[in-house]
Amino acid sequence: MSSWGEILFFNSKYRKLIDSEYTCYVQEDDFDMFLSSVRKGEFHLFDETLATVEAVRPLIDEYAKGFQDGADNFDKIIREENIFQDDNAIEERIWNITNQPPQSYCINTWESHSDSPKRYLSMPLMYEQGKNGGVHYKAIQTIKTNATRFRRYMDKEDEQSNQYAEFLFENGADCYLDLLDCSEEEKDAIRQNNERKIANYLIKHPQERPLIPEKGKKEKEIKDFRDYLHHNNKEALMEKLHELVDGQKGKDVAITIKALERLNYIDILTNRKAFYESMEKEFGYIGTEQSINPTYIVLKDGHILWDNVVKRIIILGRIK
Repeated sequence: MSSWGEILFFNSKYRKLIDSEYTCYVQEDDFDMFLSSVRKGEFHLFDETLATVEAVRPLIDEYAKGFQDGADNFDKIIREENIFQDDNAIEERIWNITNQPPQSYCINTWESHSDSPKRYLSMPLMYEQGKNGGVHYKAIQTIKTNATRFRRYMDKEDEQSNQYAEFLFENGADCYLDLLDCSEEEKDAIRQNNERKIANYLIKHPQERPLIPEKGKKEKEIKDFRDYLHHNNKEALMEKLHELVDGQKGKDVAITIKALERLNYIDILTNRKAFYESMEKEFGYIGTEQSINPTYIVLKDGHILWDNVVKRIIILGRIK
């Protein structure tokens, strides 16, 4: 048997294990995390011995065996409990398989016991995970080779993916990582994946990028933000606004705008695009129209964020 380190890149997500007697593809990040955890001594076998790289070779081979069984029996598996259903039901099941959580088919998995903090690796678990992985992989390949049949699912998925990517774009690739109970290595992998989603989102939606004038083109004439203000002490108001707005985006900007309107420090907006451009010129990037408008439009007394508006009204109303 050759080294398990010998792998072949199949595509940007999968690797083919070339030294197994079974045909098996593993997801890159998943396999790397698994080997990293093994090298760090984070896994045990059920005989309480430490799971070393040498010791997990049979386990990886068991995963590969399950993978091949799952892939080879894909058609039979997806038709279980669907014998009398039409092609649409089968297609929906195939699509749903591709959206299962990674925990159901990843190789970087373990069993635990309530009386022990140790993470245990077992042959039955590896086989089951591998079988699920084979089914998952075959489902992906089925969709890739029959894209027209699955277009309606892809369109819906694209819309949901864009919404998530826009959320990451506005709030940052690591905006929720502190809430996760996982290692720093796993958080870093999630962060990198989120950054890729943001990059792809910007490629698909160039209008969302911060406005940067092209070289050789005259910069658009944008109204000075101070000209929107109705206040006897604009400098003091601007100083406080910079404290509140600098570095903020999306809904936080909408909250401040609504407070300014309620205080009659600005007129009710009739040209939001021009106002946002003026704000961006003064305060730096404040987010896109799509990230500000949903909150600005619905923000009124009784809204879940209205208490935030009230707080801004109090802060800005004290300026004399």
